[in-house]
Amino acid sequence: MADLNSVQVNTGRRNRGWLSLSLLSLLCASIASGAGATPPALPLVLLDTRWQAPTGQTIVVNSGSDLQAAIDGANMGDEIVLQAGATFSGNFMLRQKPGTGWITIHSSQLGSLPEGTRVSPSSAASMARIVSTNSMPVFASEVGAHGYRLAGLEISVQSGVTLSYGLLDLGATTTTLSLLPTDIIVDRSYLHGLPTCNCKRGVALNGLRQAVVDSYISEIHVQGQDAQAICGWSGAGPFKIVNNYLEGAAENVLIGGGTPNIVNLAPSDIEFRHNYVVKPLAWMTGANWTVKNLFELKNAHRVLVDSNIFENNWINAQAGFAILFQGMPADSGDWAVVSDVTFTNNIVRHSASGFVTCGECLYVTVTNPVLSRVARVYVGNNLFDDINANTYGAGLGGRAVQILGNSSDVVVNHNTFLATASAITLDGDPSPNFSFTNNITAHNDYGIIGSGYGIGLPSITQFLPNSTINGNLLVAPPAGITAANYPPGNLFPSSMTAVGFTSYNNGNGGNYQLTSSSPFRGAATDGKDPGVDTPSLLAAVQGVSNGAASNASVSCDLNRDGAINVLDVQLATNQALGYATCGSADLTGAGQCTVVDVQRIISASLGASCYLGP
Repeated sequence: MADLNSVQVNTGRRNRGWLSLSLLSLLCASIASGAGATPPALPLVLLDTRWQAPTGQTIVVNSGSDLQAAIDGANMGDEIVLQAGATFSGNFMLRQKPGTGWITIHSSQLGSLPEGTRVSPSSAASMARIVSTNSMPVFASEVGAHGYRLAGLEISVQSGVTLSYGLLDLGATTTTLSLLPTDIIVDRSYLHGLPTCNCKRGVALNGLRQAVVDSYISEIHVQGQDAQAICGWSGAGPFKIVNNYLEGAAENVLIGGGTPNIVNLAPSDIEFRHNYVVKPLAWMTGANWTVKNLFELKNAHRVLVDSNIFENNWINAQAGFAILFQGMPADSGDWAVVSDVTFTNNIVRHSASGFVTCGECLYVTVTNPVLSRVARVYVGNNLFDDINANTYGAGLGGRAVQILGNSSDVVVNHNTFLATASAITLDGDPSPNFSFTNNITAHNDYGIIGSGYGIGLPSITQFLPNSTINGNLLVAPPAGITAANYPPGNLFPSSMTAVGFTSYNNGNGGNYQLTSSSPFRGAATDGKDPGVDTPSLLAAVQGVSNGAASNASVSCDLNRDGAINVLDVQLATNQALGYATCGSADLTGAGQCTVVDVQRIISASLGASCYLGP
């Protein structure tokens, strides 16, 4: 069958699958673990979605022709060229076909939509228009369907349709992993509901090796139910969601939220980059669409969320947190866990609250208990701007971070939080190995506070065993709160003005890089400025709001020694081969597991005789 990946990486004893070498640099995310915290593993597979020229015949479908007949008659390698400007009405099925390669369904004017650049509603004139006349999807996939690319298409519902269960349903009802729809790309397409339609979902990613790239999804909303631009719950991945505009009322993006058809399945190896994730502010006062959050994981493993902008979220059907990581067996499978999440180089702005992790949320009877439903999360070099209870929460919310119920190995490093309430709120069972380092955040009245315990040390002792909290600026604590209330190594500027931002702007749209005269330059534990590295963040999100192709790359200084060298390259190679760490092995006898130990383990697994191990 067709395959989205380009180069196989064979590790000898353990075949870790496929890796696109053109995307290898993305595995170099710079992750600093806190003392005692285990860092997250990055995705083991990243999909290569570059255009592949058709190798078969060209099937032209003009206005009035039968699109389903063209799909039924196509063979792998064929292209189906739809007349730009024509409208095709109905519900269409992507068929299972024998053979390998791709069937490409695209507009006759696809050439006017450059690859790597996001489309917009203004691009519709160059697209073929395909609409559902009822509540069913425009495109659905058969069991075993594979090798489809949908490019340059406007996908919507016919005028007058008031209910849609989804525009693209890329899944199938099967309990056999190999029969899930596989290798399907949505490319440079405009998917949208209607302003008054209860349109539940843009794309359902419920297969293997599926991608949405350079596309625009809008007007996805429902009253009284959840609605998502993209949702996946019954596919194993890997998934690629890159350079899209994503508009959804409840959760803009949700992974999990439904019980998979296959027992113990968890969506894994998810790349989410360079997306503009938005709720229109007009929805706050317009139709009463159900609103929850901007990005939520309920059952997911090895997720990279990098270089995105998340914008506009308010208290409605949830508490107003923009970003949620919470393993949820109540609705995502008894085995549901969120693990190995890397959240870096993002801007989260204009929300009632920031992000929350919850290792024990909404449990029903669980027959498959695990140590923690949330484990190994790294949040680094992000800006949380205008986290405001008054504007987006009617006086409620304003929390920068909330850690609940046994969330283990969560590391929050080098972020800037402009929030109107507490810095960290704690509750539930203790969350071990938590690290909060080198951040800038308003302290406000309560700073770090746990339910039923006092500010600072009493709450930290109760809820965050084996934690690391230092190198932070906790700004403007109330009278009576001093450094003595917290672990050593933190600083307490009297006001945001005293921090020395280039421009504070009342915590909304400022430039939060420290000036050369700031007394807190170089005050982080690594000798750098505390808070987000503004220049690198702005470089990472360049082009996100308008969908231009991004040249941003993630830092490859994996060992954080200030240089990119052979050790960093080896660490990236180790990660690509599926070896994030070496467990308890210490082959060098250095008293710790190092990159050299990991390399020796890989060498041994590949059958090398000179791996220098015991």
